[in-house]
Amino acid sequence: MSQPTLVTSLGTGMYRLEETEFMAELNHHDIIEAEDLGLERLRFIRIPERSELLPRGGIYSKDFLESAELQSLLDWLTGRGGYWQREMGGCLLLSIPKDAEPDFNARWSQVVDSQMGPDRS
Repeated sequence: MSQPTLVTSLGTGMYRLEETEFMAELNHHDIIEAEDLGLERLRFIRIPERSELLPRGGIYSKDFLESAELQSLLDWLTGRGGYWQREMGGCLLLSIPKDAEPDFNARWSQVVDSQMGPDRS
């Protein structure tokens, strides 16, 4: 990986990603094998195990991303073992636990509906 990425060492050249690297199609909590090059640098080798979290992402408006409704949903997601990160201003990357997906989808729809409003549809 050519950019800094948060990882947790699991020993024997295995690392758990603590963030999503969407440009490399690596997701939060994927387990990667990597060679330690020293100086806090790794050379990616392979992905022996994909995260059980469901990846989702999109590009959204600043108003949507900074809304209190979305912030509340992201707090809810984090509290259930999910993860989110915002990249390049408008890109929102989500990692959703499988058991929380139905409830998340319903809550996501409510947030989207609240942002659309009757005069914006």
